[in-house]
Amino acid sequence: MVISRIEMFFFRAFVIFTITASTLSQGTPQYESELNALADRLTHEVQLARKRNFSPRVLVVGFLNQAGRVNALSEHLADQLSDALSERLGPAEVVIRKQFREHLLSTGISPFDLQDTDVALWTAGKAGANLIVLGHIQSSGQKMTVTAALTRVSDAKELSKASADLSLSEETRSLFDRPLDWPASPSVVVPCIGTQRSIVVAAFRAAGVIEPKCKHCPTAPYSDEARRAKYQGTVKLNIVIDETGHVGSGIIIKGDSYGLDAQAVRAAKKWLLEPATKDGIPVVVCTPVEMTFRLF
Repeated sequence: MVISRIEMFFFRAFVIFTITASTLSQGTPQYESELNALADRLTHEVQLARKRNFSPRVLVVGFLNQAGRVNALSEHLADQLSDALSERLGPAEVVIRKQFREHLLSTGISPFDLQDTDVALWTAGKAGANLIVLGHIQSSGQKMTVTAALTRVSDAKELSKASADLSLSEETRSLFDRPLDWPASPSVVVPCIGTQRSIVVAAFRAAGVIEPKCKHCPTAPYSDEARRAKYQGTVKLNIVIDETGHVGSGIIIKGDSYGLDAQAVRAAKKWLLEPATKDGIPVVVCTPVEMTFRLF
């Protein structure tokens, strides 16, 4: 049988296409297609919100592991899902996570603080988002399941929830046990790595440090604006306590719109505490605090 030049050309083109497609499929991790399916479902929900005269701007905050903490895998998956949503919705409707990280660094907030839903919602709003994706990663043997909730920032209402089983390579799976690398001041012996009391206690215990105790910690006064608005709420801060028991800095991780957060920072800087100690020696630490404002 004689093969013409045209037939030979198409045969070669078919072989090249087949090899290329096979190479691409081998080079693309399976979990990316599974995350893409999750992104498709979330995109559908965002588009439904858009039809209700709502201009969505989505931020993928991240995922928490079974202990309620962020780790290297949760940040990696959040980046992947954010990119997938940006491809589907367009960059104008998604807060780019690189820009969000820069926002966190400039404000002194860390991904560990975002383990607190109140903090995540407040910070996302400050970054220009009106919808957030916040979820959990569950690991059971070789199975890894990620669940993502789409939540409205304005009223913390959960609009939808979707999940996907991920087929992760051993290399990617190893990120599940790897702590998140986030810059912290070398002078701070115990950094702020979350607002949950159990996480704070565990961090001090792991560092062999005794927590600071309040000696004189007066509450912050109401602002005139908050009083006029009859606003009540909670302000959350990360405060750095030096070796003398004084507050060197206070970072607002969840504030308000009536000036109470500024009042809280001013009040905290007047506090006097028994300093944290390690082997009996005072050390610098960071710890989260809450100030609740109530009208009586």
